[in-house]
Amino acid sequence: MEVALIGTGTMGLPMAKHLADRGHAVATYDVAAPAQQAAEKAGLQVAASAAEAARGRELAIVMVATDGEVLEVGRAIAESSHPPAVLAVAATTHPDTMHALARLLGERVAVIDAPVVWGTHGALEGNLLSLVGGEEAAVERARPALMAYSRDVIHVGPLGAGQIAKMAHNMLLWAISVANYEVLGLVKQLGVKPEVMRQILLASPAANRPLERWHQSYFTWAEKDMDIALDVAQKAKVVIPLSGLVDQLVKPLHPEAIRRLMEDA
Repeated sequence: MEVALIGTGTMGLPMAKHLADRGHAVATYDVAAPAQQAAEKAGLQVAASAAEAARGRELAIVMVATDGEVLEVGRAIAESSHPPAVLAVAATTHPDTMHALARLLGERVAVIDAPVVWGTHGALEGNLLSLVGGEEAAVERARPALMAYSRDVIHVGPLGAGQIAKMAHNMLLWAISVANYEVLGLVKQLGVKPEVMRQILLASPAANRPLERWHQSYFTWAEKDMDIALDVAQKAKVVIPLSGLVDQLVKPLHPEAIRRLMEDA
């Protein structure tokens, strides 16, 4: 399949490599020169723009950082005389962004949302889980390429449903992560080493995936993820007080905070 991968950063580059390794013809683009150079060094075809990378492709996959960047890519493709048949947004966005993108591209391009879970390690291993929303025909057309870097491709429902599923995942992920941080911080103050407590928890009913990967916790997108959840809930008139608290509690969490927590006192 002829595929474009737009956004070859920490996640996008290994995804593009897996696509190429599975025999797909891959063209890439990133606004950052170092990312362009890394893609070229990896032996991938590098385009001069998003529109050029996606030109005439069966599928264009977007893996950029923000909703604004997703729409920027959409505008560039909308102006192309030969847009891709399907545009899949693998980045995490607000569900409303997917509908705005579909309106922007009209009937010329089938838009699907295909955000992923399992993070950087999943991307490196080609073992992500793709949560997909959109029309079935477009999802099935994209499936062979999405499977190049995924353990599975789950068609959640109509356009935006993949982003809703990713949002739900993130809400629980960050709530659990905040709880882990509070528990380990408390026991440290009481004289128990956090790593000892972590191992105890991993062997107990309180075990959880974020705790397994605790030393690789970055919290990079936690605040953005929770902001999406709160906005969606407000528009739906659904009360989610715990998530409102989590939104505040994740703000000071970052890799250095985790490192300091896990240091021996």
